[in-house]
Amino acid sequence: MVSVNGEIFRQRRKELHLSQMQLADGIASQGTISSLECFGALPCMRILEEIMNRLHLSLEDVMSINPASSVLNNLQKELDNEHYRRVFDGLENVNKNDIVFPKDKQRLLYLRASAYFHSGRIEDASFWCDQLMQIPDKDKDPLYHALVHTIKAQVWQQKNDLYKASVCFQNVEEFLLSHNDKNNDLPSNAIHGYVRMYQALAEHALMNQNPETAQKYLRRAFKILKAENSSWHLGELLIIDAEIAGERMLDKEKTTSIMAAQRLYEIMPSPKLGRMLQNVSSKS
Repeated sequence: MVSVNGEIFRQRRKELHLSQMQLADGIASQGTISSLECFGALPCMRILEEIMNRLHLSLEDVMSINPASSVLNNLQKELDNEHYRRVFDGLENVNKNDIVFPKDKQRLLYLRASAYFHSGRIEDASFWCDQLMQIPDKDKDPLYHALVHTIKAQVWQQKNDLYKASVCFQNVEEFLLSHNDKNNDLPSNAIHGYVRMYQALAEHALMNQNPETAQKYLRRAFKILKAENSSWHLGELLIIDAEIAGERMLDKEKTTSIMAAQRLYEIMPSPKLGRMLQNVSSKS
């Protein structure tokens, strides 16, 4: 049974000068309203929706906790650890069993798009990106809007359309400029997102043969990880650093970065880092 904040119902009913009997009329019994107000007990979602409509309340107004939030937090961790099958299974359970607040719907769409992209299913990733992009501007969460543009840009890169990728990355750059992170004052749930964006921008700059710009983005990602004492994606960033050094004919620096990434891979194996190591080794 879902738990709601019953006191909010009682207060709003009194504001509207309604008795429990009047509120219950045509919806439920007076006892149901009494249990709802006293104990936050909810018999079914249909009744809750009708009561909320009569009281002009939103779902977020009345929920004691966000039932999907902790689940989405766990799925984000699974995604960061590249456990994509667990992410897919978890998202399916959220869709079936949990009430998702409007503000969490965008996070849900991003997690789905990201899981598909990082597991190589780029057409599915593109579809879920489009679903998030269709949300009206007034309702968009800027962070997830930027993250989904990052994925969409990477999809275009895989299709060898660097122009469309650049257009998508412009949205990402605008977000980063308007949400200044130079003081590393980032909410904990956004840190990995910022690293993902800077990493993708650095890779895009390298594809456009612009190592100086790539280095600029890479420094921002390194600075965030340093401020958080985190090694998340550090190996992948070191591979990009090696590629930048290679573009600049700095063989010693390139070798140093590759060796550091290899050491990290030995300590914390990652499928993507393994692929990146193989790729950079084949170019050497």
